[in-house]
Amino acid sequence: MATGSRAVHAALTASSAWSVAWAAGCRPETVNVTVFELMKGQWPALREVAEDVPDLAALMLAQLVEARACPPRRLSIAALNALRHYPWPGNLVELESVVKDLALTTLEDEISLEDVERVLAARSEAPAAPELGLDRPYREARDAFERMYFEHLLAREQGSMSRVAERSGLERTHLYRKLKALGLPVGKREEL
Repeated sequence: MATGSRAVHAALTASSAWSVAWAAGCRPETVNVTVFELMKGQWPALREVAEDVPDLAALMLAQLVEARACPPRRLSIAALNALRHYPWPGNLVELESVVKDLALTTLEDEISLEDVERVLAARSEAPAAPELGLDRPYREARDAFERMYFEHLLAREQGSMSRVAERSGLERTHLYRKLKALGLPVGKREEL
């Protein structure tokens, strides 16, 4: 996407966010960055307007809920504070991505500090993808891929079998059988 079209997309996104915010009772004086500044492409780095990050995150989440992209969710005060203090090297695009990840991966109605820490930790720990070895026979390549896939999900969901089953789209009994067949640990971790 060209830089100019990215700015227009950001301005349109912000404009629709403002309409959702207005309907929710948020007024422009509560956020330091205006839609006009966004339209002119003068969006400052989020670390420079950290006090606005909680409001922006809440607006983005409200948009996702309104669009029915996720179940109704809200951010806890602790989660909002964690988002405020994160440096946001990817700026607005990264914030939008993190909010979307939180909205889609959190199992409770309220997004907690632990949820924010989990999503931000997964982003900072993104290692290079290991080599699949496509020169192997089909079954070996498939098993290697499945092993990497489930190792990734287990690490991302911190061993929670309920979350791994939900993310993978498998029933828990099938998930346990698959993990055992792949030789992966099937720990009986206490579910929260």
